[in-house]
Amino acid sequence: MKKIIYGSISLLILIMIYLFSAQSGSSSGALSSSITTFIQNLLPFLKKFEQLESIIRSLAHFSIYLFEGLFLTLFLNEYKIDNLLRVVLVFILLYAISDEIHQAIASINRAGEFVDVVKDFLGATCGALFSNKVLLKK
Repeated sequence: MKKIIYGSISLLILIMIYLFSAQSGSSSGALSSSITTFIQNLLPFLKKFEQLESIIRSLAHFSIYLFEGLFLTLFLNEYKIDNLLRVVLVFILLYAISDEIHQAIASINRAGEFVDVVKDFLGATCGALFSNKVLLKK
């Protein structure tokens, strides 16, 4: 049962990442702006931070890959894979690179950025390490 749950969540996150990358620049920007506005309305003192939207976009990259790293680690752990962290992180790195290529090719007014791959990989690394060291206690 754990395999199905962890695998399904991991797959859904990968699909979400793919769909976000397929958005046009204007759609992606509108989503970021609406989330930024929501947060500023919730926490009005943040309205003075001009770079808030950029920070939110960076956190979005980091956090979605953090959850992917976490759930992919839990999923693959069910199969008793040797070098679990290495396998997870290589897969995530390749997916992050392919995601930026997809974004640059398939999206209108968007570019693939190396710095986004770094954010993605750092998030996935944190998720995988948390899963491995805290949840699985390895």
